[in-house]
Amino acid sequence: MRIPWYIYTPLGLLVTLLTLYICVKDNDLVTPPSPEVTAESLSQWRKDNPSLKNTELTITPTKPVDIKAKPAPVALKPKQTKSTPVVEIPEISPALSSLVQQNLTTVQLTSYAEHMLKNHKPQLARIAYERIIDCAKDANEDDRRQSATAIAKLANQTPLWNPDPSTRKKITLNLTINEEYMTDLKPQLEQLQETIFNASDGNVNASIKLTPRPNSAQLCELSIGNSAPIRFRINSKKDVSSRIHAALYFAVRNRSNESQKLISIPELPKDIPSKQALQTYITRLAWVNAAH
Repeated sequence: MRIPWYIYTPLGLLVTLLTLYICVKDNDLVTPPSPEVTAESLSQWRKDNPSLKNTELTITPTKPVDIKAKPAPVALKPKQTKSTPVVEIPEISPALSSLVQQNLTTVQLTSYAEHMLKNHKPQLARIAYERIIDCAKDANEDDRRQSATAIAKLANQTPLWNPDPSTRKKITLNLTINEEYMTDLKPQLEQLQETIFNASDGNVNASIKLTPRPNSAQLCELSIGNSAPIRFRINSKKDVSSRIHAALYFAVRNRSNESQKLISIPELPKDIPSKQALQTYITRLAWVNAAH
């Protein structure tokens, strides 16, 4: 038998209202709960939610916004870009042997020198240029020429490396020369000693043992200590100074190469005077090695 709608609809509504009345008739839904009840409910809630236990929720009141006021401009922080070092070489304490064992290229050494010049450290820049001459395996003639030019300029910007006379190395030159060129030779030899002192930046003091030989002997000789002599020819008096400087260049180069294997002085350049080559192409470390 099918129940008509006008019977089951009021009946369902009556059952719902009756159930709701029975559930809420004894509860006060108007009066706010007391602080004790609120605290008890909060405590019970925290027990039921252990992951949130002992946490506190703080609410910061916000200031009312004045819609007529113009919004304050937002200050944008400048984008910070990480500066890339010119060369990834740790800054070093000055030492004549600096940058020798790092197997650096000409580009790296040049960048390092330029970086040090910008930071007002000409002594470290000068060392880097010296390494291009005596250490960089990829250096060519142009690289060495530019480095020698830079060294000549930096020599006037750097103080004397070794101002202490008691710690200077001694180098003995043995010079055998024809008697006809002995006239007025003493001032030239004194200038040679001064050149060695300045080129080595105060690291080396030179003494010269002069031995005359008969004019019939055509070749002159120059040696450092007991090393094999460099033989050379003098054609006229005006060539005496340049020929002695050239012989000294080769003698220092050979002596330095014999005493160690880390640095190597190039051949005597042909586009500059031999005296200038002594002052720029023979590095200060090579002078010290030659004096050992």
